[in-house]
Amino acid sequence: MEKLIFYFLFSLLITSFHLHADEHISYLDTNKLSGNVRYVEVSSSDVRSYFDTIKEENTISKEKVLIDNMGNEFELLQFEKGKPITFYEYEYDQNNKFIKMRIHSAKGIEYFEYLYNEFDKISKIEIRDENGNLLSRSEYKYAKEKKSKVEWHFTYNINKEIDFTSKTLFNEKGKPAEITFYNNDGSISSFIRYTYDNKNEIYETYDADGELYLSVITTYNDDHLPIKEITKWTGAFSNIEGSEQKYEYEYDDRNNWIKKIEFEALRKFGETIYEPTSSITRTISYYGDASLIPQTIKPDILHSSISDAGDNKKQSNIYVYEKIDPFDDINTIIFILDAHEGKSPYGDNISFIIRAKPTITKIYINWQSYFLRSASKKCYYPAFSTLVN
Repeated sequence: MEKLIFYFLFSLLITSFHLHADEHISYLDTNKLSGNVRYVEVSSSDVRSYFDTIKEENTISKEKVLIDNMGNEFELLQFEKGKPITFYEYEYDQNNKFIKMRIHSAKGIEYFEYLYNEFDKISKIEIRDENGNLLSRSEYKYAKEKKSKVEWHFTYNINKEIDFTSKTLFNEKGKPAEITFYNNDGSISSFIRYTYDNKNEIYETYDADGELYLSVITTYNDDHLPIKEITKWTGAFSNIEGSEQKYEYEYDDRNNWIKKIEFEALRKFGETIYEPTSSITRTISYYGDASLIPQTIKPDILHSSISDAGDNKKQSNIYVYEKIDPFDDINTIIFILDAHEGKSPYGDNISFIIRAKPTITKIYINWQSYFLRSASKKCYYPAFSTLVN
């Protein structure tokens, strides 16, 4: 091993005030639905292209969501490999304000409580285990600086020590304009700047010295759904490969999308082509439909590991595939080994990755932990991927 480099990977900040690193995981916040929706099933699959035909090959994950007649999600069940792994229950007060969440897993239950200030802005979130022990506490403070709205976010551990601090400046339309992340000693660790126009959203990530190292450009359609995303690493991280994806949608008769297909840009024979890589299918039922809708989706049992065999013998998932690197047209062999035990803080597999080219081999450990949460509901904390050149 010649050198070891740690880098932070940032993702798009969710603008809704209650969607921060350890808060309300809501399907509806990032998947706006039209009409009086009662029930949604969502499945994610790998796809491949065969002679211009897109075929789903493997279901990666699945979700079921129940929604009340006020438009609030009140139950969510997540599956992997066909097994229910996590169940969420949401509770609202008489003013339809979200106040509690219970997360059930094979490890037990975690309780989230949301407290608000006199202006109905969130002021505190407390997370406890099923014995009432405090696991974490987040606090929010609001102010104005140079006519800009400011939100401070502090997260404390069980020892009442600060684990995470951020400061968000909002523009005149209430969208994030800049987010600054702080070390525990109060110094700046990094910051993100956002710019917007009618169709594009651009966020750029800088280190503490103000050097740009990550930019992401997302293009939206008229329904404000992402249709293209371009990621580029620069500066000290220019050796990390960028990417380009585009997305296509199918809609139902109420203008809700029911299928989303993701394509990845690849360079072949000197030209850029878009290969389908994954799809998301949504089956939506509405109040008044004749279809049978369950009153609850709470499972009888939750499974702890998607890689457990029937006899509880632990296994590791191994993937090997080959593709052309879109940036240099060089054939690349990728080997991925998922750990048979140990997960990221939010249940994702930790993976050992080898990317081999004729001229260079890179070895990664993907810890599946980042700073923020993206619109796909993955949660991100300040942790690392590890790269060995």
